[in-house]
Amino acid sequence: MSDEAKAIEEAAKAVQEVAKAGGKAIVAGQKAGGWLDRIFGGAVEDSVALVWSDRVKARRIAAAIYDSERLLLLLEKTRARLRKKRIVTTRIPPPKIMLPLLENATMETEDDLHTLWATLLATALDAKGAEVHRKFVSILSDLTSADAAVLELLWKDWLVVDMEPFKSSATVTYGPGVSGSDKHDEASMVTINRLGLVSPNYVEITTYQPPGHDGDYKEPRTHEDNARAYGDLMTVAFTPLGIAFCEAIFDKPRKSRARIDPKKS
Repeated sequence: MSDEAKAIEEAAKAVQEVAKAGGKAIVAGQKAGGWLDRIFGGAVEDSVALVWSDRVKARRIAAAIYDSERLLLLLEKTRARLRKKRIVTTRIPPPKIMLPLLENATMETEDDLHTLWATLLATALDAKGAEVHRKFVSILSDLTSADAAVLELLWKDWLVVDMEPFKSSATVTYGPGVSGSDKHDEASMVTINRLGLVSPNYVEITTYQPPGHDGDYKEPRTHEDNARAYGDLMTVAFTPLGIAFCEAIFDKPRKSRARIDPKKS
């Protein structure tokens, strides 16, 4: 059993003990206090002090936690993730990211999506990684389990695509892309596109005008123009936002796969 699986199992047992003991919110707060300090900074578990700003801060954090049991499981998954990635140095992300992240994560009852929230939290805490954009929270909250599964499949295919555009003739060039709605659920593809994670692939056509005469006007040079047309969601490419988002919530495949021929995508 992996370290991450063991941590999740331990968290599940802890949640059961909390449920049996009663006073779940209090116990969960005690168990999570150190972690909330790490996420928000300052002594959250001691924030009942007379400093008004600390009390307001504590109330805002408490209000963001929908389910204390899901919070404990989230923090255990996050700890396992940090340990797996050997992340020791952490940072304090902005509250405008962490408060909605905690709220959405502690409301999530589907395990696969809940794990993605834990991964996003671990990414946000990684001091050496790219900063997590506030938009990532709203994007993940819009995804269903089916959407997330399709997105992960697209992402795995995209990682092994040759990014160089290729020509099918002297005048027609296709951009790199992966199979979209011809292979995956159309509703999920529409959602992923609407969120700005992928865009339709393009075809670029180059036109040439040879030198010649136009009445009294002589054009000695060849003219070249490019026109780019975007298709539907049958073949798609990841946007910069989509790449950054997927890097924040998904692992890269451990083994390199055979490169995908864009002509067949």
